[in-house]
Amino acid sequence: MSAVNETSKHGHLTIKQDESGLVRAARETAESRVVMELMRGQGGQTRARFDVADSIDVSGFPDLLAELCDAADLHLDLDFTATRLSSSHVVLEDVGLTLGAALFQMLTDRMITSGINGAGSSLRTADDFENAPVSASVSVEGRKFLKIVSATTMEDMRWRLILGQTLSGNIRSEDIDDFVDALAGGLKGSIFINERTVHTDADAFWRGTFRALGLAIHEALAPNPARKGLPPGVKATLF
Repeated sequence: MSAVNETSKHGHLTIKQDESGLVRAARETAESRVVMELMRGQGGQTRARFDVADSIDVSGFPDLLAELCDAADLHLDLDFTATRLSSSHVVLEDVGLTLGAALFQMLTDRMITSGINGAGSSLRTADDFENAPVSASVSVEGRKFLKIVSATTMEDMRWRLILGQTLSGNIRSEDIDDFVDALAGGLKGSIFINERTVHTDADAFWRGTFRALGLAIHEALAPNPARKGLPPGVKATLF
């Protein structure tokens, strides 16, 4: 069994992984508490419950998490509590950090014990390369990096997809962007998102992004005995 127990400016984080591969993660700050279980190979089942102030509407967020977990073949069971807080931004950011940290623990243990790819992409087939409207790639190297590339210009993309847009379930596009940034931080990895065709529908773009991220994570976690003990990239260590 592996375990992490640390306190920092980002709150208190506890992660435990048992012999079956089940990861239990809990993160607590002055604002919120996140508790989750994460398991690979359970058919992408997702249960997410949010106990938040009436002023916050994050009812559409579980559907986005389900897109990611279904593509990644991850079982996620999540409870979030922050009844005194009136900020949907904090909800998504805290979940992103905790999920990323849980994935990092899962990935690290699998890398050490059996070997995994450590990096992955949502582009798998010739049809993907020709027709995928959005793609994602992930590489876990022990450091955070996030890059989103626009099919037009970044200034145009900010106003089309990132700032001031409302997704189904009343999720704010700015909050989704914060989730992905926090996920990269908790994962200590590089996330690259490419808008391959121009999107006018922010909801379609972010749903496609979550599914693409799930596919990339799935490939990163896939077994690769030839890379036992080896992270991707030239850094050669995850810490």
